[in-house]
Amino acid sequence: MSDEYFTTQFGNKIPIREGYRKGCPPPFDPSFYDWSEPQPMECDFGIFSDIFEFSIFTNWLDFITQNRIQHNKLMDIGGGCGLIARLFKAAGKAKHVSCLEKANAADSLPLDRLIVILHSIKRAKAEIESNAHNNTNSIARLVLNIFQTCQSLYPYPIPSNIWNINPSASFELDEYLHTDLYTLNRHGYYDCLTMFSSLDHFSPSALFEKAHYLLCDGGFLYLWHVHWWWLNNPPSVFGDFPYLCQRLTRYDVERYFDESPYDTLSAMKAYDYYHCGEGGYTLNEYINMAYNAGLTALHIHRLIPPNGILPTSMANWRFIGDHSISTLREVLKDIHCFKPDVTIQDLITHSYFIVLRKN
Repeated sequence: MSDEYFTTQFGNKIPIREGYRKGCPPPFDPSFYDWSEPQPMECDFGIFSDIFEFSIFTNWLDFITQNRIQHNKLMDIGGGCGLIARLFKAAGKAKHVSCLEKANAADSLPLDRLIVILHSIKRAKAEIESNAHNNTNSIARLVLNIFQTCQSLYPYPIPSNIWNINPSASFELDEYLHTDLYTLNRHGYYDCLTMFSSLDHFSPSALFEKAHYLLCDGGFLYLWHVHWWWLNNPPSVFGDFPYLCQRLTRYDVERYFDESPYDTLSAMKAYDYYHCGEGGYTLNEYINMAYNAGLTALHIHRLIPPNGILPTSMANWRFIGDHSISTLREVLKDIHCFKPDVTIQDLITHSYFIVLRKN
């Protein structure tokens, strides 16, 4: 690798940007997790973030279904402490809720702490409505600040239904399954499966086939997935120029790190964890794989932040990125050497919602 550029296997020269990688988060390390050990307590921001995700998704879901969603048996796959499943139950959108998680996170969310957080959201709403939220110690100022941070992770306005979650509702899980999804033998058992930011841990084709097996006829699979082609995707593999993880083949990514001062082993572990080493797919490829497994896409919604820029994250780092049309065209030129169906829209899509139904 030259000090000025990196040459891809296709002969394209990508300019090195001095200081670009400074401040970027470390790559995701899948070996950090011991799936059998009890997981640490869920942090308050993680709870707020799940509430934000649930509210955005159900706000959209209510719009497209005219608020008619109610499921009998719902399971959240890769749901950690089970908060998403609990919220579906508390909101009256599911009667019997389960959470399936390979990690042992059943006790990582004491319900009393969740209730305290929900009461703080209620109090914040009251303060905002009474114009009392400018006080120095206002709970509303704190809650709004957290939600604004969530907005930078999930670029979407604060949904109105986030204020309407009832702290007095039942948040009890009916079942917590600490197991591997593929060992679950429940043919046609669920009428709804949900996955929030966990599809990347699975091979999509195998996941869709298992979902088809678990769902009853006409059952639904709700997906929220962070897009591989987004600048800051789940593996968090960064280099000295934008979209390194996306615009290089796996061969070139490994070669880049072998020729750089960065840790090749950590970067490649992170790169290969995504979809069990299968790499990134486009939205159309997910839809086609789901269809081949017997699941039809009913609704799709892309989340695209203004100008394609993610301003800040909970780690409070500012990501450096040039999202000008000229830069995106250069990125696409490299990607199209091995993946011609990727578009500029893919590069600026942070994540998307998908509703699939079993045929």
